Amino acid sequence: MSKIFYISHPEVVIDPAVPVPKWLLSEVGRARAALLCHREWMREVEAIYSSSERKARDLAEIISATLSIAPRYLDGLCEIDRTSTGFLEAKDHEATANAFFTHPQVSISGWERATDAQARIAAAIGSVIDQTREAQAVAVCGHGGVGTLYLCKLKGVAISPDEQQRGMGNYYAFETPSLRLIHGWRPIDG
Repeated sequence: MSKIFYISHPEVVIDPAVPVPKWLLSEVGRARAALLCHREWMREVEAIYSSSERKARDLAEIISATLSIAPRYLDGLCEIDRTSTGFLEAKDHEATANAFFTHPQVSISGWERATDAQARIAAAIGSVIDQTREAQAVAVCGHGGVGTLYLCKLKGVAISPDEQQRGMGNYYAFETPSLRLIHGWRPIDG
């Protein structure tokens, strides 16, 4: 039995002039990521996987520097493809994201369908599990949206906005190979 800790990146520098996948962690986000590295369970981590998007890579690199484990990057762990809209103001983003989770079979404003993103993240995490069968614990650095989709799959519930994390920078844990959820979203620094 192994554990996987799925970790969503903390706060980012929001810059409408920069494509969302290239956003960096903010100073607050970097500080919270550093606190995460001191959590008791981090001592169990023997492998780090990450989305190839900059903010998740920043998180993986902070963990990597603490644990002296080189991260591996998988495009399948990337956030929901929402290049069709690019940056949206907070109110518009929230409304579009709620519609995305509420209507998972539909492409909302040209975004990747939730069902497709869920299949992609499930395949990527399946690959991580296959590659780390002997590891005691694995850290997977990713994003809140696809993390929510995978959490729904773990719980055996329909895709829903009710399963979203509160704020940024949270994690959940599950066992492999059983895929039994150990706990849901918790703050990385709480």
